[in-house]
Amino acid sequence: MNTKASWVSVVKALSGLSDEELSAIADKPEILKEFAAKRLADIVSNTYVFTFSDIEASSILFKNGAYGRSIAETHVGRWRKYASDLGYTGPVAWKAKAGYTLKEHASRDKNYSNINFNHLQNWELKNDEPTKESLVFWIPRLAKNSTNKTITEMKGLYEVIRRTYGLYTRKVPSFGSTALLFALTLAHFKRTGERVPMKYLYAASDTFLMDGHRLLVGRFDEYGLLCCRWNDVTQEENVGFFLLEEEELRTSDMF
Repeated sequence: MNTKASWVSVVKALSGLSDEELSAIADKPEILKEFAAKRLADIVSNTYVFTFSDIEASSILFKNGAYGRSIAETHVGRWRKYASDLGYTGPVAWKAKAGYTLKEHASRDKNYSNINFNHLQNWELKNDEPTKESLVFWIPRLAKNSTNKTITEMKGLYEVIRRTYGLYTRKVPSFGSTALLFALTLAHFKRTGERVPMKYLYAASDTFLMDGHRLLVGRFDEYGLLCCRWNDVTQEENVGFFLLEEEELRTSDMF
């Protein structure tokens, strides 16, 4: 997971223990190690999104057979250019594990999601697939000028951006499923503390209600990340989209 605890955080954690409890740990350090190992295994099993460096991402594209090595490096570089133009310097490539769902996993993440999504537990959804084992290129910034547009206008802008940056792939352009957007957005928040979309805006997804309304992800405030519906033939000044590319992986052995 490439995370490290600072000595300050370790000392803070130990400072709440009594002398007797500290003595018990010192007397049996193997018990503490066993607990830490179990805790780490639990965290890993319940973490569905990890970050990749640009070098790792290009290597994965190559190994997965999506591109030749030099083309893979160029492709990642184009995503980096797009991120830079949006003023973003963090990871552009993310590893999504298979199996993350909106109703089950996102609603269970009580520290970050909105009141268990009680309002949508009985919603009948279309395109509500769990995440796949995939490499995802995603910048946690709404595309420039993507708000106040109908979905048709958004798709047109999406293509303009792809042409501008040369982000052509074998995949059909996607706004991302609601499950994937939640997984990515919450992973970014846990990593940085930043709530996106910024300014309490919403991002369009490719998940729908059975009545045809498109689901949105956003308004990430202190109460959590929200999911709501949108009649996508209308223009809304607070709704835009993330540019996203998902490359399904053939195997997880390379990780």
